[in-house]
Amino acid sequence: MAVTLAERPVNGFHSWRDGEDLIELFKHIRFGYYQDFPLEDQLMGALQDGLISMLADGMDSEDLEKISERYGIE
Repeated sequence: MAVTLAERPVNGFHSWRDGEDLIELFKHIRFGYYQDFPLEDQLMGALQDGLISMLADGMDSEDLEKISERYGIE
């Protein structure tokens, strides 16, 4: 179910609502926080696609600033 939701989120992903959570989830999966998750590759692909589409659709500068400050991105 997690993969299905990531592939087809209700009303899509939005930076103001989902940006920080998507990055946090992506980071946790990438660094093994959810060990033995059975569909890790599929979920990572869906989350990556969601992040890319969120950026491609345009992101409010305040949302981008909030995310970059949280993760030390300059």
